[in-house]
Amino acid sequence: SLVQNVTERKKTEMALIASEGNFRRLWDTMSMGIVYQDANGKIISMNPAAERILGQNQRDYVGSSSRDHEHFTIKEDKSPFPGNAHPSMVALKTGQNVNNVVMGVYSPLDQSYHWINVSAIPLIQPNETKPYQVYTIFDDITERKNSEEQLRQQAEELKTVMDLVPAAIWVAHDPECHNITGNRTANEFYEAKEGENVSAGPASGEPISPRRFFRNGKE
Repeated sequence: SLVQNVTERKKTEMALIASEGNFRRLWDTMSMGIVYQDANGKIISMNPAAERILGQNQRDYVGSSSRDHEHFTIKEDKSPFPGNAHPSMVALKTGQNVNNVVMGVYSPLDQSYHWINVSAIPLIQPNETKPYQVYTIFDDITERKNSEEQLRQQAEELKTVMDLVPAAIWVAHDPECHNITGNRTANEFYEAKEGENVSAGPASGEPISPRRFFRNGKE
């Protein structure tokens, strides 16, 4: 009947409104950034988290492409990251997902680089082969990257100090002593290369040191 048809249509409309409301709340409140781009790579929209992570408003991005912002991006080794090599552009070109790419993005807001982990997913219509859109999703890993860099610097400083000590020092890098390396004096004593594992009992599958070890005259 007409009344039943109207009622069913209203239910469908209400369900659609509720679904759109849930999507909008997720879009507005999620901590990960999302950016949508069209088939030509032009940015269509981005959520508030993307604005916060990238340090610019949506109006600064909409209508531009990855190539327009390539001067703000660097690779993990801090070399330039060309726009056509950005995950979204690669996904558009290949039609394949591009996952877990680390990228540095300069933020004008705090005038520093933010490190992000990016994945790009192309959207393809049924019976089509070329994407009509692509969306990227990314999270801010700056704190993790800074911690890794700090640990790396501390390790370099410790190595410098150890190499200056006029005594042989060996360091076990695991509880089972499968991996043991020495400082400069220890390497000279063992005739070992820098960073060479001199453990007498390396982990399974690793080469055994050709050196022979003696204690109290016994091997």
